[in-house]
Amino acid sequence: MNSLSNTNNGEKKCYDPCPPQYCNCKSHEELHPVPGSALLEIGKGYPVLINSANAPNITATTPLVIAQVDLDPTCLCYPNLKIEFSSFVTLTGLISAGDKFTIQLSRMRNGYSPVSVMEPLQTYSFTFPASLPAATVVSQPISFIYAEENIRVRESTYVIEVVSATFAAGDTGIIQFQNVNMAALAVGGVHIG
Repeated sequence: MNSLSNTNNGEKKCYDPCPPQYCNCKSHEELHPVPGSALLEIGKGYPVLINSANAPNITATTPLVIAQVDLDPTCLCYPNLKIEFSSFVTLTGLISAGDKFTIQLSRMRNGYSPVSVMEPLQTYSFTFPASLPAATVVSQPISFIYAEENIRVRESTYVIEVVSATFAAGDTGIIQFQNVNMAALAVGGVHIG
């Protein structure tokens, strides 16, 4: 929950979350704040499937969305951000050594313009080191944490997408994301002094 309050006419208003001494600081200065208000949002995950038929169509302009979460740290003072992602990747069927996929974490800032622009934050590539025979089923957990200090953004949507996938010719395997979890945590600062 953030510090939005309703006025009499139903309009939401955010009080300045930073004490006056913050107003004189630049966002890149090291403030050493103690933790203040926090906002935790749990995202939504999707069971994405990749195979040799759809892999050539997966690009940065036509990605597959794995998970997303909305976060509005507007009313937190110079918040720090933490994004956590985890999933099981199930491999079924014939997968060759060298087959790979790439996922990307991006931020879409809401309310800035009529056209939403994705801001890439981090990219992760996964390459299979060994071949899997056709009758094999293997589940592998994957996870990552992304952190950023002193974010100065309003409401944003954080999205994790498959932006590329490569299969060797003749591969009939399937890569599936299951039990997908994503969460965003923003913690504001309280300046002492």
